[in-house]
Amino acid sequence: MRRPAIQEELGAAEDLITYIPLGDYVVSIQFASWAPDLHWLSARVPGSDHHLRTTLSAGWSAVLRTVARDSEEPLSNSTVELWSLPGFDDQAPTGASGEMLPRRIRSNTTNDEGFALISGISVPLATGRVRRDGYVKAKAPILSASPGTWTFATVYMDRGGAFELQVALNEVPVSGARCDLRAPDLSNTVTAATTNSEGICQSSGIAPGHYAVVVEVPGEDASAIVAVKIENNSRTIQSVELKKMTISGHVLLGDEPAIGYTVSAVSTDRAFGDETSPKIEFNTKTDEEGEYELDIYQEGTFIVSVSNDVASTGEFRIVDLRGDEEIDFQAAASEIQGRVIDEASRAVAHAKVAVQWEGTLRSVEADEDGLFQIPFYKTGGSAEIWARAEGFEPSEKIRLEVTDGIQDGVALLVRKRSEMHGVLLDTSGAGFRGWIWLQRTNEGRPSASFLGFVETAPDGTFVIPAEAGRLQLFFGGPGCALGVREIIFPLTEEKLYLHCRRPANIAVRLLTEDEAGLVDHVTLLIKADNVVIPADVLRRHLMAFGLPSYTDGQGVVALVALEPGTYHIYHGNVTSELNILAGLEDGYLTTVELFRDSTVEVEVAIKSSRNPFEGAFESLKGFSQ
Repeated sequence: MRRPAIQEELGAAEDLITYIPLGDYVVSIQFASWAPDLHWLSARVPGSDHHLRTTLSAGWSAVLRTVARDSEEPLSNSTVELWSLPGFDDQAPTGASGEMLPRRIRSNTTNDEGFALISGISVPLATGRVRRDGYVKAKAPILSASPGTWTFATVYMDRGGAFELQVALNEVPVSGARCDLRAPDLSNTVTAATTNSEGICQSSGIAPGHYAVVVEVPGEDASAIVAVKIENNSRTIQSVELKKMTISGHVLLGDEPAIGYTVSAVSTDRAFGDETSPKIEFNTKTDEEGEYELDIYQEGTFIVSVSNDVASTGEFRIVDLRGDEEIDFQAAASEIQGRVIDEASRAVAHAKVAVQWEGTLRSVEADEDGLFQIPFYKTGGSAEIWARAEGFEPSEKIRLEVTDGIQDGVALLVRKRSEMHGVLLDTSGAGFRGWIWLQRTNEGRPSASFLGFVETAPDGTFVIPAEAGRLQLFFGGPGCALGVREIIFPLTEEKLYLHCRRPANIAVRLLTEDEAGLVDHVTLLIKADNVVIPADVLRRHLMAFGLPSYTDGQGVVALVALEPGTYHIYHGNVTSELNILAGLEDGYLTTVELFRDSTVEVEVAIKSSRNPFEGAFESLKGFSQ
C-alpha cells in the first residue's frame, strides 16, 4: 500500500496515464498541500478507459480496510465512520455540562475488497468506528497524518461468541432470573438477558474477552457472579447452582457489641490479584447486639473481614464456604486515637494516617477536624504510625506499644510544603482545564521523586506543592500535546506559564524478527530528549484518548499528541524507568524525530514474541509522513 505502483505528475487540468496493468488500485490525486483525493480503480478489462474527477479539500486522508479476524477475508459493506476526538476539533458539540463531545466527520462503506476511502479529514486526530451485520462493532486505532498526506489502517472484525448459562436455585431451574454480562470489574453492562422456563439465559454477538455474569433472582435475595470467557465462533456454556449459605456471628468492641460495623466476604479469585476475574464481594452490617448474618448463594473460598467507617480492624478469616459458617470477631481490643495538625496546631482535614504493625501496612483517613482512630483486633507488639496530607511534608514516624484499651492524645505534625503557582494555556493562548504532574530529580542518583498531581481550574490556573531544586513538570489535557519541562524552583517570576504546542504522533508496531507474529501486551516507555516520561504520566495521557500504553492485538501502540522533538522508545517489559535514567540501553527499540503536525510510523522486529527477555532488538523498519 505504501509504495506506488504508478506515479505520474499531471501538468494540465486533464491528463492521461497511458498504461495501467490489470488489477485493483487505490488512486491518490494530490495537488500542492491539499488532502489526497482517494479513488478506487478496478482495471479488469484490457483497453478500457477510466475517468476520475478530483475534488480539492484541506487536511489529510485515510484508507481503512476491514478484515474478518478468523478467515483474513476482506469484508464488504462495512460502514466506516470517522469521529473527532474531544479537544482536537474546533467544531465539536458541547454537552450539558459544557464538555466537548466527539463529532462524526466522515463516513463511507467498504467495497468488495474491504476498502473504505475517506478524503479531506480536517481534524488532527480521529478515531474510526466500524459496523457490519453478523460482526461485533469494532474501533479503528487513533488515526492521524500530516496535512497533504494519507494514512492506512486495517480493522479486524470478530464474529463474536455466545454464552449460555443454566441457573438453578436449590437444584430447581429458575425462570425469569436476570443475567447481566458485564466487564470484569463490573463497571458497565455489555448485554442483559433473562432465563427462560428451563432456567437458561443466553446472548450472542459478543466480542471475545473476559466478562462477569451477574445473576439476580427476582423475589429472592439470591445473586451470584460468574466469570465467563467468550471466544470467537464458539458458545460458552456454564451453570451456576444457587444455594443459600449463611455466615453469621458476633462482633465485639472490647466487651461491648460493635454496632454498625461492616462484615465483608470477598472471593479470593480477585482478592489475590487475578485481574481477569470479577470481584465477588458481599457485605452486611452488625445490628444493635453486634450480630450479623451474611447470605451468600455461591460456593467458594472467601476472605471475611470487619471494618467500620473509619478503618479496617486488620483481622480476617479465610473460609472455604460449602455451607453455613459461624465466625466471631473482636473489632478492637486496642485503639490509638489522635489528631493530625500543622505547624500552627491547626487541624489538617482528611489526612492519611498509615500504620505498620506485625508485618502489615494499612491506613485510615482523618476526619474534618483532623481526628483519627486506629483499631487493633489484639494487643501486643509495637506499631509505627505517620501521616501524609496533600500540600504537606510527611510527619515523623511515631512508635507506640499496642496495649489494652484506648491510647489517645497522639499528635502527628505535618509541615506545609512550598507551592508553585501557574497557568496552563492552549495553542491559542487561552487557559483551559488540564492536568499537571511534578517530580524532583535526585542529584547524583538515577531516580525522581513524585511531588504532586493537580487538575487545573477551567481558566488554566493551578497550585501544586513544590520543593527547591531542579524539577521536572509534565502537563496535558484536551487539545494539548503531552508537555515536558525542566525548571528550577523557586521561580524567578510569580507564576509559571505553560504553553501547549501543536501535536505530533508516533505509531509503533512490534513484530517478531521473521515477521511471522505480532507482539501484543508490550508496554512502551519513552524518553523525550533527556527526560524519561513516567509510565503513569504516559498512561494518563493516552487514557484521555481511550488508548492503552501497551501494544494491542495487532502489535500496535499509538503514542498520540506528543510535542515535537526527539523521542527514544524502549521495551517496557524488559527495562524500567530507573534503568533508562541510569543510561542503560536494555530494551532500547528506536529513536524518532517528531515535527509539528507530523505522524511517524515505525515497525520494530524483536527476537521473540513469547519471551521478550531473550535478547536482541535487531532491526528497524520505518517511514515518516
